[in-house]
Amino acid sequence: MTSCSIEIRRARPLLGTFVEIAAGGASRECLDRAIDRAFDAVELVHRLMSFQEPGSELSRFNRQGGPPPDSLHPWTVEVIAAAREFSQRSGGAFDASAAAPAGLDLSGIAKGFAVDRAVEVLRAHGMARGSVNAGGDLAVFGEDRIEVAVRNPADPSRLAAVVTLENQAFASSGRVLDPKTRRPAVAIEGASVRAPSCLAADALTKVVGVLGEKATPMLRRFGAAALLFRDGRMVPLEA
Repeated sequence: MTSCSIEIRRARPLLGTFVEIAAGGASRECLDRAIDRAFDAVELVHRLMSFQEPGSELSRFNRQGGPPPDSLHPWTVEVIAAAREFSQRSGGAFDASAAAPAGLDLSGIAKGFAVDRAVEVLRAHGMARGSVNAGGDLAVFGEDRIEVAVRNPADPSRLAAVVTLENQAFASSGRVLDPKTRRPAVAIEGASVRAPSCLAADALTKVVGVLGEKATPMLRRFGAAALLFRDGRMVPLEA
């Protein structure tokens, strides 16, 4: 076995879930270093944007009623801006304040952002292939391809579809909160989204979970596709 055929896979508890990072196509020393730095990026996102951690930058932001943007880490500023863009473009179907009336809860988008940053680090370290999976929010790059089994949220024992990812990201969500009623969106049981970035896939699962078929323009805008689950049935939505 040559060094370029080696693949390393590790997992750590982060972001309220287990984050698994895999990489290949380099020496063991390079793989170890790259995966360590990728986990560092995920840990930084956790420290900055955890809604549950009282010491996180986001928690301080919420307690202070929103400090000036120049006092925040650039990643926090970027994710807040992305959350506002998704809210504006979706007519409020995505709302980072819906579950946090006293401030912002970025958990509907920060996990996808963390996955993207980890992939970015692996690429920057010259990894030929790899994947990052944060509790189902995942991305794959390089020569790797991943097949994702999608379960029907109404009956998890049923396999609804198998999605193949290649240089793409994927996220799934069950029933979500409708920001307008602040109650679960009853009509839609869940959604899965494939997109170029995990941040977009993560956010769009919430948009599709509220808007259903009306989310198609948003999918088109971000080059994404979705599987919508309604009344126990799967409805594919293409961009």
